[in-house]
Amino acid sequence: MTYPCLWSVIIYAACATGLAAVVKTYLVLTCGKVKTDKTLNDHVVIITGANREDIINQSKNENILVHHLDLCSLTSVRKFAREIISTENRLDVLVNNAGAHIKENYKTEDGLQIGMQINHYGPFLLTYLLIDLLKKSAPSRIVHVSSILHRLGRVECDNMNCEKSFNDLKVYFNSKLYNLICSNEMARRLSETRVTSNSLHPGVVKTDLFRNMPFAWKCSMKVLGLFLKTSKEGAQTTIYLSISDEVEGVSGKYFVDCKEVTPSVTARDEKIARELWDKCCDLVGLKVEERNI
Repeated sequence: MTYPCLWSVIIYAACATGLAAVVKTYLVLTCGKVKTDKTLNDHVVIITGANREDIINQSKNENILVHHLDLCSLTSVRKFAREIISTENRLDVLVNNAGAHIKENYKTEDGLQIGMQINHYGPFLLTYLLIDLLKKSAPSRIVHVSSILHRLGRVECDNMNCEKSFNDLKVYFNSKLYNLICSNEMARRLSETRVTSNSLHPGVVKTDLFRNMPFAWKCSMKVLGLFLKTSKEGAQTTIYLSISDEVEGVSGKYFVDCKEVTPSVTARDEKIARELWDKCCDLVGLKVEERNI
């Protein structure tokens, strides 16, 4: 007795597995890798959304401090910034790494849409408040973890807080676009200093970022997991922008796999950037005397 359907399934599964292996091999070979022995001894680095245990295990460096930071609260952001300024005499690298996809639409205690605040408004305020310490420590670097999905985002200055409409994916896409635009605008405003600002796409990494996605998306991600980068692979461009001598003095650029890439047209529009910047300053409650960038 033969089972043609069963054999078809087996052949399909074998082909799919083989394709996954080929694609994964290609991604590993083309993934950007940091090629340096440089360390950050005697440097102060802030990485938002980092895991202390993971850093210690990977770096064997026990001198890792944890400060509480809740990006859902601008009060927490300000408290965190005050703590850093009062306890550290320098800041060499600031990595805005924290991010999330939030399915629900609700406002934080600050009246801001939660997804936009975690992904953009909170990090924007944090960077602003730490800029004097970064200037004092120059040459110093600001690294913004954006996404290739910024290409699907739009600047909606009349809907920056989801006043008119809400879509959870659109919030994520827009927040990543805002990251990139404000990184570029920050670079222009800091051009006379030795503080650089760059953004990056880490690749599609196997993390819990989309844990709140609909069930169908989660199933898709299980399959796509065969093709995704590991956390170590996804961190390479962030590390590259944080320590590599190759990007010393480079600012206002966007990187993928440790290589400079041209971002979307919108991300490069300076008029849009100035308008977005001012709107962000208003939304996070920056006082006139605080607007020193």
